[in-house]
Amino acid sequence: MSCLSPPPSPGPETKASRLSLLRSAGLRVPDFVLLSSSGCDEEAIGRGLKEVLGAPPYIVRPCGGLLVGKPALALSASEVLEAARTMEQTVIVQKAVNARASGFAYTANPVSGSVDLIYVDSVVGLGLRLSYEGAPHDEVRVTRDRPRVYDVRVMAKPTALVLDVDGKVLEEPLQDPYVQSISDEEAIEVATAALEVERAMGGPVELSWAIDEDGSMWALGVRGLRSLG
Repeated sequence: MSCLSPPPSPGPETKASRLSLLRSAGLRVPDFVLLSSSGCDEEAIGRGLKEVLGAPPYIVRPCGGLLVGKPALALSASEVLEAARTMEQTVIVQKAVNARASGFAYTANPVSGSVDLIYVDSVVGLGLRLSYEGAPHDEVRVTRDRPRVYDVRVMAKPTALVLDVDGKVLEEPLQDPYVQSISDEEAIEVATAALEVERAMGGPVELSWAIDEDGSMWALGVRGLRSLG
């Protein structure tokens, strides 16, 4: 397990330290480790990952930088190492969440910088396309003061990305494309969590989140938002 490192101390500097910050703020964060792919033995990595994170699938993403890096879904140690070598840096390997819904929460308007409302964007299933392709999604705006739903916009979502029993990503049609991804109560829970993280980070944030099949909310990552106002 020499190539695997435990989570770092909480802080705003890197994706990994911000995951530790989320955990220190009281949010539920999937277990994760840091992996340096240089000179790693695949068999040893596989044993180490299963010991620390459990069985795959895993999400692999770059560790450095302030921006959210495009993740890779890995079903084995060889796929983890392949993704790490492609990213050419130390990576975060995180247990994948089998999400019923997922998305992002913004504690400031990402365009204007206004902090009047919390913006909770969501899709059914995994949020991979929402992250990198601007997929159709729902938006719930939540008030800051005693968080409550201000308004809701639901868009047509013809399909959803889901994990099958083998951990592979499947695209499935939705019976009702206009089904709301999350309930109003779940949107308030996400918004409340984002406000907790904002206090921990000391300014407006973008929180990546997921809600699993049991209804538990998970914090997947966070970065600071620069006000444009």
